[in-house]
Amino acid sequence: MNWEGFYNTRDLGGLPTRSGQETRYGAFFRAADLRFVTDEGWTQARQSGVRTIVDLRNADEIRPASAKSPTAVAGSAHFTATAAGAATPTGIDRIEVPLDEIEDVEFWRRINKERLNGSPLYYRPFLERKAGRCAAVITALARCGPGGVLFHCGAGRDRTGLITSCCWRWPTSDRKPSQRTTKCPPRP
Repeated sequence: MNWEGFYNTRDLGGLPTRSGQETRYGAFFRAADLRFVTDEGWTQARQSGVRTIVDLRNADEIRPASAKSPTAVAGSAHFTATAAGAATPTGIDRIEVPLDEIEDVEFWRRINKERLNGSPLYYRPFLERKAGRCAAVITALARCGPGGVLFHCGAGRDRTGLITSCCWRWPTSDRKPSQRTTKCPPRP
């Protein structure tokens, strides 16, 4: 998607399903941090059918934390929250469903020590330990109102990739999402 200010964003339509069909275009989108989205970008997203945003980030990535950030304590990379927090224009719903369960510092330190974070290599250990968090996100996606749903995290790769993999199985596809990324977000 080339919506202004959206990074690492794509429509998950056209992916093969286990039944041999393809996913519907305009139903689900994945993206990176939305802090750079312009008014024009929001207009473009809305014109493409987006009606709900599901934010997978930790609270300290959305709103400034007064103490040391739990995400940083766990050793995970994150974008520092802006003073304005998350903003979503009128006509688009927004819900927060933090995926990481960042309070589990032991898990995240192990994942970072083994250099698995930021890649699909952390998916299996995450699912083994935190399947309930993935189920919570998938439940939230299923309960969204009519219209397209865009889910996002910070960079739009590990958390969004994990949820995409949980919803749509990649082994039957030669069109993996990571191969279709066009641009990455700028460093804040």
